[in-house]
Amino acid sequence: MRGDISLGVEYSWKCFDAAEKAGDVRSMSLAAFDICSSLFFSGDFLEVVMIGRKVIEALEEKHLEKELKVGPWTVYSDQCAWCGEALGMMGEFEEAKTVLKKGIEHALGIGEVFGIGYIGQAHCVVSFPEGDADGLAYHASRSIERFEETGVKFLLGISMAWSGLGYLLLGDYETAREDIEKGSESNREFGLPIMLSFFSWALSLVDLGAGAPGKAKAHAEEALRLARVHGAVLYEALALVALGRAEGEESPSRLREASEHIRCGISMAEEMLSKPISQLGYIFLGEVFELAGRREEAVEELRKAEAMMEELRVIPDSYWLTRTREALARLG
Repeated sequence: MRGDISLGVEYSWKCFDAAEKAGDVRSMSLAAFDICSSLFFSGDFLEVVMIGRKVIEALEEKHLEKELKVGPWTVYSDQCAWCGEALGMMGEFEEAKTVLKKGIEHALGIGEVFGIGYIGQAHCVVSFPEGDADGLAYHASRSIERFEETGVKFLLGISMAWSGLGYLLLGDYETAREDIEKGSESNREFGLPIMLSFFSWALSLVDLGAGAPGKAKAHAEEALRLARVHGAVLYEALALVALGRAEGEESPSRLREASEHIRCGISMAEEMLSKPISQLGYIFLGEVFELAGRREEAVEELRKAEAMMEELRVIPDSYWLTRTREALARLG
């Protein structure tokens, strides 16, 4: 996660393929760790799911769930987390939760404290796009507690930021900003450079919620720059939809530029098979049209978002579904 993504994927794929052909479950599982982290950030969620399922099944078949480790957690926990996150980013929320439940039961069963925190963080990736504010707050808090218990800090900042995004969904923008900024500081000291874009993107959402589109635009632009520096396609798409939303609120007269950025993010999301990012893009696009006084177009985009969330069967009190329906009610 610190080097060139495409190079890391190419090398790890060779190791994975060779190990799979040889029936070497240990080597295959260890190679999968590097592959999934690289593929996830480049937005290849379906590949992550396919690899994760293969490894989880192979480890279970050989009864190696407890034995193979990557640092302070097992490969089994790692693959459950990556597979669950990727399913969540594809909008397969229920299946994601099933995989993560399997992982958390494994980690709890062997007293794997870091793994409990790691899978808790993976739950956050699922809870946020589904709009589950309470679930996000719970899993972020549990993840932070477990990481602090182990003293291993390189992922702690990410969970702090997820806690902040939980407060964002609950409408507490001050606490949201504090947690994300603390998380960003921790990540800069102990964490992963590829995640820098994530923190700037999260701050842009808080700025939007707090009614500061100028700051939101600056943070979204920084998120976009960092995503491109690190080749993180996932965060590039998220940054584009946030940037367009900020531009649309700061200057409704620049609707064309704002909508183009959002549509570009949606297009990238479609290539990644990420309905949740597309859903967010349609919500933001509808809101941008509403700000510009373009009622019919606003309703059209918001209806797309609503239909997508209904298809994905998000929870009834989903933050994003509620926000969309409130906007539609305003527009009559």
